[in-house]
Amino acid sequence: MASFEQIKVLPYQLQKLFDLVWDVESYPKFLPWCSASRIISANNQEVIAELVIQLKGFSEKYNSRVTSEITDDGIYLINTVAISGPFEYLTSTWQFVPCTAGTELKFFIDFKMKSVILDKLIGTYFSKATEKMIIAFEKRAKEVIK
Repeated sequence: MASFEQIKVLPYQLQKLFDLVWDVESYPKFLPWCSASRIISANNQEVIAELVIQLKGFSEKYNSRVTSEITDDGIYLINTVAISGPFEYLTSTWQFVPCTAGTELKFFIDFKMKSVILDKLIGTYFSKATEKMIIAFEKRAKEVIK
């Protein structure tokens, strides 16, 4: 089992950051551990996606349900839950809060692998991999958000 939380303020409009994270199909273009991604089904507020993760010689495919919502106080959320694959559970939340400097971005992820061996292997690299993922999203934002 592993969990990670990070809060950052980024100098971008909330909607543009939200759209960047919501674009699951683009993940293989910039996320170091995501080698493939395809949308199985989608509507305005829910996507079922298949992703392939690769990390230190480990490669696995999994499906996740990605949902979005806007709270009454204008906070945007993207929630992800693994629905198949090597995880006993995986949940993540992206929270986008408007602020004077741009957008406060809060990210939280929690997961446990079905295999104890994989859980220990992934757990060893998890914190670094998650930090690299956040950096990859920041770099992508610099590249695509004008």
